[in-house]
Amino acid sequence: ACQCGSADCPAAAQRHATAATVIHVLAEQATLDGRSDKPGYLPGFGILPADSVRALATSARLTPVAVPTGAAPDPGYRPSAATLEFLRWRDLTCRWPGCDRPAEKSDIDHTVPWPHGPTHPSNTKPYCRSHHLIKTFCAGWTDQQRPDGTIVLTAPTGHVYGTQPHGAAMFPALAQPTGELHLPTAQQTPGPDRAAMMPR
Repeated sequence: ACQCGSADCPAAAQRHATAATVIHVLAEQATLDGRSDKPGYLPGFGILPADSVRALATSARLTPVAVPTGAAPDPGYRPSAATLEFLRWRDLTCRWPGCDRPAEKSDIDHTVPWPHGPTHPSNTKPYCRSHHLIKTFCAGWTDQQRPDGTIVLTAPTGHVYGTQPHGAAMFPALAQPTGELHLPTAQQTPGPDRAAMMPR
């Protein structure tokens, strides 16, 4: 309902907005219950104060985010809707060091390329299109993924960078390990002409 308080508000006579609006907010159950004042997270905006989270929750449909601990891999290359939702909330952004492109606008990358590596939260994470192409087609870039979503990226120069998922850093329940995978240790090395295959 409009709460602007303006006498000439065109929506003042309406009880509710006429258009359906969908926003996604991540928050802990304790915040919703009033047992905590820990803020929530609104993609595209950032930190959302606990009072605002509770105000939104009064008229919202609440959906818990399931942490797929010990879940079987998804069949095929594309992640299931549940896996995709979990990855986007766990990571929030592209996982390349220093990149803040939102996860929902990023590709889902298999750390160990599919079909050798499964479509599973312990082997997938969001990379924006540019960083996904660099990792896939530019020789010398390698990454490893731990079950809690931590990424260790090694550059062609030998420099090593670590990134932790932003959502899991804010909401520790999302940092639970999603399962140890037995992945092949020897990955196929891209050929010298691999970069020529990169989409332009």
